[in-house]
Amino acid sequence: MTQSRRLPCALFLMLLTHICAVADSTGRTTAEMLLDLARDHGLNCAGKQTRCDVEHIHILLRAATRVDPDLVPAHTWLYELAQLCGDEAAAARALTELLRIDPTNEVAFARWLDAGVRAQQTVEQRRKWLNAVAAAERTPVQKAQVHAHLARLNLEQLDLPAARQHIATALALDAANIDAVLLATEAHDDSTTPADRARDLLRLVQLRPHVFEYVWQAALLFDRYGFVADAEVLFDAALLAHVEQTLDTPPAAFQLDFTRNRMARGRLDDAISLLRDVIRRDPHAAAEAGHLLHFLLASTGQSEQAEPVRQQLARRFAELRTPEDVPTNELAQAAWFYCTLSAQPDRALMLARAATKRAPEDGFVQRVLGWALAANAEPDAARAVLEPIATSDPYAGYRLAMLAAEEDDQDRARRIVAAIDPLPISGPAASLLGTMDLPPAATQPALRYPEMQKALQHFDPRIFAFFAEPEQFVKASLTVADRSTDPGDAWWLQLDLTNRSPIPIPLGPDELLNPVFLISIRMQGDRTREYGALGTVSIDHARTLRPGQSISVRRTIDIGPPRRASRSTPQHLQRISLTAMLAPEQSPAGEWGPGLGGQTLGPLNFNRIPVSTSGTAIRAIFAAAAADSPARQARAIEVLTELLGEQQRATIGHLTYTPTQISARRIQRILIDLLAGDDWKVRVRTLAALANVGLDRELVTAVERCLAHEHWLVRLMSLRVLARLGPQFLEQTERISQTDPDELCRALAAALVDDWRTPKQESAPR
Repeated sequence: MTQSRRLPCALFLMLLTHICAVADSTGRTTAEMLLDLARDHGLNCAGKQTRCDVEHIHILLRAATRVDPDLVPAHTWLYELAQLCGDEAAAARALTELLRIDPTNEVAFARWLDAGVRAQQTVEQRRKWLNAVAAAERTPVQKAQVHAHLARLNLEQLDLPAARQHIATALALDAANIDAVLLATEAHDDSTTPADRARDLLRLVQLRPHVFEYVWQAALLFDRYGFVADAEVLFDAALLAHVEQTLDTPPAAFQLDFTRNRMARGRLDDAISLLRDVIRRDPHAAAEAGHLLHFLLASTGQSEQAEPVRQQLARRFAELRTPEDVPTNELAQAAWFYCTLSAQPDRALMLARAATKRAPEDGFVQRVLGWALAANAEPDAARAVLEPIATSDPYAGYRLAMLAAEEDDQDRARRIVAAIDPLPISGPAASLLGTMDLPPAATQPALRYPEMQKALQHFDPRIFAFFAEPEQFVKASLTVADRSTDPGDAWWLQLDLTNRSPIPIPLGPDELLNPVFLISIRMQGDRTREYGALGTVSIDHARTLRPGQSISVRRTIDIGPPRRASRSTPQHLQRISLTAMLAPEQSPAGEWGPGLGGQTLGPLNFNRIPVSTSGTAIRAIFAAAAADSPARQARAIEVLTELLGEQQRATIGHLTYTPTQISARRIQRILIDLLAGDDWKVRVRTLAALANVGLDRELVTAVERCLAHEHWLVRLMSLRVLARLGPQFLEQTERISQTDPDELCRALAAALVDDWRTPKQESAPR
């Protein structure tokens, strides 16, 4: 298995492959039709798109929002396209429109908030702007986002009390606000209690159990404070998270921490195996692992195996000649060796001082220096070094207590040991403290640290099962509205996500679940067609899937290559099999598979049934083309152009079957009449449907007449059709780019002119 990467969820690729929303009917509104044309254009030029293609898509999206200002997908993609092009003003306009349409959209509000903060020039202006946003009527989730931003501002100003207050307010409004949860851990300092650290880390792990570093930090914290059984669960989860994300062995530092937990849990064989693996695999961590391995072997009566480990360390450190050329940690490890396993006080002090010059603030270096000074009969100097770290470093505390005991001050020795927090319950430090003739100070961790125990009680470790059984947490489903669709009808797909667990699931490309479905389609009819990894459907309005909550999205999928295949074969049955992959990831080799929380859905089967070609049916289609019902008329126009295109392909031998003959001349006459009609919407529908047919001189002339129509969208759609003629249409297009009264028409004409005059090596930004 190879390492995978997350599917990107935005920018141009997402724009090209997203599937747009449709109305609650088999037809499309004019605005939805424009959206589908944008998507269709994007899919058909994916991987080879030019700047003209990008502008073409942009213009169609703007046209859709003109026709229907409340069409959410158009504003979403306009935002993404603006982000791609670095147009912050356009991005802000799109977000403003999204929030006007849906004020509760969590994702749009978060993006709008980020953009608003960036737009302010000073910290005070940002604070004032955020306070104004918070004062307006907002949902609790949105208010929590505002307070998280205010907390970030205060953290940047090093005002920790104010930052913590805003964090607390944000979490009271929305306990699943990942920004506030992250900021809570960033607001820690020396005054933060272990219980507060534990609470904040567990909140973070609850929402991001897939992030190795967070789970590791929590495991280490609880292990240090004696909650070794709970720490074991966290260590195991951290290991699983690392393997899931990287398919590789975790870093040596983690394995050493993991080893100490295994020792505390009495799993000594596992601990020994882990240490030997570190020594073999990581030369930089081998010295520390060697010290720990020697202790473990010696303390369990395996002296014959312990001695070779000591000798190996001795040979390693004997080779150190010039401290200047040795890494700091290696110097400190060597000094520690000469303080503990091979008493050579002078050499220990020389190495410790060399390490201190490089890292005077390093806790381990300070500990080693204090021990070396004590070994060299410099007790006052040793105390000066050890006292600042004696309460947090049990080795330093032990050596400081020993100095007091050597001066026969047993009371002080006891006070020093009692002040160590946390007091180790296993390992070398605990063994050293156990050799002192002092009353034991340790108690059960739950009794000594009740607030840490309380934090554990509020944490639900079942979230770690998400890696192996995501479907137990999130139910994903897909359905089609009709298992038998007619030519000209949209293919509706509905996708649903339901949180069936008691735990909130953060959504997003870097969160626990990426709410993106990768769609693949197989069509079997006149021949078999495979469209693997055709496009994506995103549920992009929620940041969190809360317990019991369901979110859904409804999309059309007859776009791009499947659209061409379906519209090219109206008289042939097409059996369609659809599969969807939730949270897809692509390997370096280009293979797709479910990522974290991913599931594979389907196959879901339905039919695009053939059009009836009986005399009665064809007459009904002809009649519908002139019907008063816009929906019937739109469908009839679509079917007529499909039938005309099919007749054209049959004539030139491009079909594998023989369709029933229908009067192509009569169909074309109907289309030309529609292009000359009074209703601008009918003209637009007809012009869009001409993508299904080849253009002869008569059709081109009819389309050219539409360039003079008073409605901007008729002219725009005419220009799209005539662009199929290529540079032979250049002169007329250049004139349109300069004289058309509508900016969208001028922009599309200018893009076409530029494209025809530009060498074809140019491609659009990705």
